[in-house]
Parts: sequence; C-alpha cells; structure tokens
Amino acid sequence: MAAWDKIIICCCAGRGWTVPENIKRLCVAARASGIAIELHADFCRTAAEHPEILRKIAQSGNVLIGGCLNRAMKAVFTAAGAALPDFLDLRSAVLTPEKLRELGLEPVETADAEIELPAAEPGWQAWFPVIDRERCVNCGKCLDFCLFGVYEFDAEKHVQVANPANCKNNCPACARVCPRHAVIFPKYKDAPVNGVEVDEKAPQGDSSFDAKNGDDLYKMLAERKKLARKLFRDKDAKE
Repeated sequence: MAAWDKIIICCCAGRGWTVPENIKRLCVAARASGIAIELHADFCRTAAEHPEILRKIAQSGNVLIGGCLNRAMKAVFTAAGAALPDFLDLRSAVLTPEKLRELGLEPVETADAEIELPAAEPGWQAWFPVIDRERCVNCGKCLDFCLFGVYEFDAEKHVQVANPANCKNNCPACARVCPRHAVIFPKYKDAPVNGVEVDEKAPQGDSSFDAKNGDDLYKMLAERKKLARKLFRDKDAKE
C-alpha cells in the first residue's frame, strides 16, 4: 500500500524557492511508487485569490504537501482558512535516497526524467505577508508600520492581512518590526522572515528598533499614513 494517495507540490513558479531538483526527485519517486502527483504554480497566489482550493486540498484525505518552509506553508494554509496536511520541505531539505525511503517512496535515478513545471501566472506576483498565528500576539506594530493598508484588525482585535494586493513587491519591512517574528514573507530569501523555524535563543524581532527610533518614528509613520490615505482618496475621487 502506498504511503500517500497523492502528493501535491507548490512549485513557487514566480521565485523558484521550491528547489526544482527536489520537485523532480519527488515526482519520479512518487510515480515509481504508484502515487499520483499534482503540481501547483503558487500556493501564495492561490491563498489570496482562490482560498477554497487550499481548503479542498486540506480536506482531500491522505495527501503529502511539498513546498516552501514548514512555518511559511502552515501560515499560507491558515490564511486560506485551512490546516496544513502532512508536509515536506522542498526549499531547504535535500531529498536523499534515504529521505525518500523514510517517506515510503522508491528512490529512482532522475537524470533522464522530464518534469514539466507550471509557469508563473502573469500579473501580480503574490508578494504579501502571512501571519504565524502561534507566534502573533496582535500587538499591531505591523499594522501601524504599513503605509498601504495591507493589515486590519478584525472585530476581536486580531491582526489580519486584509488587502494582500496592496503590499509593495519585495518589501518585507513590516516583518522586521514584529517583536515575535510572526510576520512571514514566503517569497523572501532570508531567515526568519521567509518562514524558517525561529531560533528562540536569538533576539526576537529587531530589539534595537524602538531604542534607536523611539516614538518619533512612529509619529512620522502615522503622519505619512494619513498623507498616503489622503492621496489614495484624492486619486480615487479623480478616477
């Protein structure tokens, strides 16, 4: 009996963080083991535009998800209102034959294998933050820092990524002010913002941020936010 009914892989088509060679090795081993493979271009974009797809995947039975880093992928599924099924890190892990056997898969030589990876969809690159709910304390620093209305508080005062498309491409600045490393940008390159597991012995967040900048920076950000909102309103009124 196969270890999994299906293996579903997020290929991170826009950034390539899900290592193509790992995808290839997993696909070949799955096929040799009689397990169906399903390749998705980008779970981040799916979570933002079609969260029902991730909810369906989460409820589809005995599946293994392959993709980015564990904490990042868990937060992506949470953003879609789903729980992450069994997961395999294809960004930082190396899929050795021993690792594949641990997963109940048959290692196979991949040199001649051809795997067609899905292409990135045109338009929005799905750059936006997701929140590690196990670490978030709803302090609101990310919301206060962001000038573009990405975050909002819900009725219970929980921080939400309410407008992901408002986020500015390649900007992870709000994650750096989070005192708990709860803000994740899965498409970012560096830890812990990319969703790698947090080293609890290391300082949480940028401990020097408040000491260096004090209340003056937050006052400046508040004024800039008011100005930005006014500019957006004026622009909308003209259109």
